[in-house]
Amino acid sequence: MAGDGLPAPLGELDPRTLVFNVVVKSEPTAFMRHARSFGCATLGGYAMMAGQIDPALAFLEGRT
Repeated sequence: MAGDGLPAPLGELDPRTLVFNVVVKSEPTAFMRHARSFGCATLGGYAMMAGQIDPALAFLEGRT
């Protein structure tokens, strides 16, 4: 729908679907809000980035 922030019509999602979004924002994106409106669990980019910081530093510092 025009103005909803989504790049294309996504339609309905199965509520058993886990939706990932790699956009690093603390607030939910339009995609995440759409998924949640159908009861889907979501994981945003900020949470994914936070979970990768220590392993990435360990790799770059040669601690792996």
